[in-house]
Amino acid sequence: MERKYPHLTSPITVAGVTFRNRMFSAPMGGTDITNDGCIGPKSTAFYELRSKGGAGAVTVSECMVHESDGSHAYRLNPAILNSLACATYTADAIRRHGGMPSLELSHSGMFAGTYMTDKTKQKTMKQWGPMDTVRPDGVEVQGMTKDMIDEIVKSYGDVAAMAKRAGFEMIMIHGGHGWLINQFLSPLFNQRTDEYGGSLENRCRLAKEILTSVREAVG
Repeated sequence: MERKYPHLTSPITVAGVTFRNRMFSAPMGGTDITNDGCIGPKSTAFYELRSKGGAGAVTVSECMVHESDGSHAYRLNPAILNSLACATYTADAIRRHGGMPSLELSHSGMFAGTYMTDKTKQKTMKQWGPMDTVRPDGVEVQGMTKDMIDEIVKSYGDVAAMAKRAGFEMIMIHGGHGWLINQFLSPLFNQRTDEYGGSLENRCRLAKEILTSVREAVG
C-alpha cells in the first residue's frame, strides 16, 4: 500500500545539519522557569522526552532576547551565570536521544510581561512597541526609537550565537500571534511614519534585519 507521506520518517539535511526525520516538535514553554530566567529540571525533562519519543528536532520555547521584554521566560544572558549552563544541559539532554536541539527566540513587544505571575509588577513595567498607544487593558505603550530597534536587532544575533555555543543546532524566530515582529508587520499595530512603517516593505524591515543579524552571528 502506498504511504501518503513516504518521506516523513526519512532523514533530511538542512544547512549542514542532518535530522533523523521530518517530524519537528513545536516550541512549548516549560513550567519551572527560575526567577532569573534559567531552564529548570522539569522543563529539561519535558524536552528530553520529546526527543526520546522520536522527534527529529525539539524546540525549546521561548527565549527572550532583550531586557525590554520583562516576561517571566527563558533567557540566555552572560550576566546570569546559570543561564548558559542550563541551556547546554537541556541541549545535551535532547541530543542524547537522537533529536536535534532547537531554540525559539522571541520578544513580546507591547505585550511584554504577559507571562508575569506578579500582575502588580506587570502594571509597573514600561512596555515597548512599534508606536505610542494604550493597550486594551489600559497599559501605556511607548514607541521604540531607532536606537532601541538597532539594539534589539543586535540582541537577536547575540543570543543566537550563545545558543549555538550552548549546543543548539537550529534557531526558530517567533514571528506570530501578536508578538514584536508580528506587531511591526501588522498595519493595525504599526502606524509608524519612518522606514519601519507604511508600506509592506517597510513593515517587513524589522523581520529582515533580525534574520540578517542572526545569520551573521551563527554563520
